[in-house]
Amino acid sequence: MLKKICLVSTLAILAACGGSKETAPTSENTNTQVVDSVSQPENELADFKFHMAIANIPSPFEIIDMLPKSGIPFNGELTNPTDNKSKYQTSTKQALNYGAYVVDLIYLSTNEQYSNVKQYYVTSREFAQKLDAGDSFERIAGSRVEQNIDNKDSINHVMDAVYAETDNYLRSNARLLAATEILCGSWIESQYITLNLLKGADRNATNEA
Repeated sequence: MLKKICLVSTLAILAACGGSKETAPTSENTNTQVVDSVSQPENELADFKFHMAIANIPSPFEIIDMLPKSGIPFNGELTNPTDNKSKYQTSTKQALNYGAYVVDLIYLSTNEQYSNVKQYYVTSREFAQKLDAGDSFERIAGSRVEQNIDNKDSINHVMDAVYAETDNYLRSNARLLAATEILCGSWIESQYITLNLLKGADRNATNEA
């Protein structure tokens, strides 16, 4: 299982590196690009590259789901504290951390850390609202997460659907940059958690495959 996780992480790194020089915004023009992403029509080449990335990068939720199955102990210190949410004031930071907080929520749920799931759910919902994707979030999630707060399968299923619906909403409204930033945030967070956990993991009969 450790081999599989490492392979997934490596594939994700290779896929993400392919177009980074062309697409990564600089610190000087980030705010301008965020505004433009709301008002301008989608660039066909950018849309194509986004779909190629989606097709080649494993789901961050899939990566997180592998961890407890491989016997790797939970480490809550790797999640981004919800107290940090006030630090993210720009659209770019909100999109990146929306992706990160959803991954943290899945990580907590997958490891049955239900006492902390609700605050990450509330934080994720707040960021969706700030990105003008609150209606999409509520349409899928509503009260379903709160009603199933101690059922990891239900929570993970709902949040996976919320993630996909938010992505669809942003892309259908010509906000490909925001959708890409959410993808990057979720992917980076899943890699951060995974690689830090793998650093101290020993091979055994459970994870050898």
